[in-house]
Amino acid sequence: MRVVVLLYSNPTPLSPIAEACHQWTPQISISHEAVFLEIGKCHRLYREESLLLRLQVLNKRFGIKPKIGVANDPPTALAMARFQVSQRKVLPIEAALDYFSPWKPTDVLNTMIASLKKLGILKLEDFLSLPAKTLSSRFGKEAIETTRRIQEADQTLWPPFVPKETILEKMEMEPEERLTRLEPLLFLTKTIIDRAMIRLKGRDKKASLIQFTLEQEAYSKIKEPVRSYSIPLSVPQGRAAGLLTILKDRLEFEWIKNPLAAPLVSITFQILEAVPAQETERDFFHQKEEEKEAWGCLVSRLSEKLGKEKVFIASGIERYLPEKNWIKQENPSFKQPLPFPSRPLRLFKSPLAITFSGKNLYAGQKRWEIEAIEGPERLSGEWWLESFERDYFKVTSRSGEALWIYKTAGSQYYLHGIFD
Repeated sequence: MRVVVLLYSNPTPLSPIAEACHQWTPQISISHEAVFLEIGKCHRLYREESLLLRLQVLNKRFGIKPKIGVANDPPTALAMARFQVSQRKVLPIEAALDYFSPWKPTDVLNTMIASLKKLGILKLEDFLSLPAKTLSSRFGKEAIETTRRIQEADQTLWPPFVPKETILEKMEMEPEERLTRLEPLLFLTKTIIDRAMIRLKGRDKKASLIQFTLEQEAYSKIKEPVRSYSIPLSVPQGRAAGLLTILKDRLEFEWIKNPLAAPLVSITFQILEAVPAQETERDFFHQKEEEKEAWGCLVSRLSEKLGKEKVFIASGIERYLPEKNWIKQENPSFKQPLPFPSRPLRLFKSPLAITFSGKNLYAGQKRWEIEAIEGPERLSGEWWLESFERDYFKVTSRSGEALWIYKTAGSQYYLHGIFD
């Protein structure tokens, strides 16, 4: 067994920190003041030194700085963190409390420790050297139990940590910090979103449904002091930066219609639903993970602005007719960029009739001056459904736009699409 203990001197919610540490080990426990991590079976995944550095960075993101102890059993690691020593033989006699009850505070040994100090027994090792036969008569039964627990410290029961079902981060605001503008609000929101996503990463998941709640000062004239925004994500998100951008778009849209009527008292960010992350190790030479995350953020932002039903991928199918050789893929997934297509990405639902005048091409209310023409490319078939025969041309205009037009058997030209 190899145990790392994070000891916090000030009252600190330890569950969020324990959740975030799940990314390094599943064996976690918490007490009223410390987080215990069992890392003995993880030595092939990372070095102990690198983990300690990561834990320091993690706690910095939570805005706290714990004392850290490392040992082969939980009580010793806790005592080393508390007294900031690296060897058990130099632990003071007060460390006996950590061995007697590492998970809950106790004052059972206070009388015994005071008596030992009067006799000049100031270190834990000095206490262990006392004859076992005299301990009970001189210091009570607690002395015998304390000795046993120190000697059997590696068999200390380990109450497992079980994270809560949902992840919630809340920030209360002091009267002088309360605000009504979006930019400073987003600056503060980044902190709690970052903490929530660290906890989610510890579970190896990504957010698929989030909720953001704003609580305003409860003036009598305010009809809606608490506002909640639930945002389903078309593509699950695993990073704070992507979520912050999506949230900013939603709040900008909502506040145009209904701005805040009073300063904010608190902000709450909650992850209501999550899905497995299924992440792989980062490629040092490529940025596939960053591109995938950026793609997910883009799709979610477009879905938020345009509606989920209007954001999709057009997947090709085997059809001769250009306007019917694709179907909607409802859940857009990230793929590597393909070569520039030989077909336009934008097709009109109904092709527009074209007229020519010299080097000018007219379709609807628009005009293009023709620079070059490529083609024809003959497309025909589907006699069993709706027989067609068309000659397609790619027309480049002086303005730089590339048009896809076709001519029917009756010599009528139509504008079918535009190349992006």
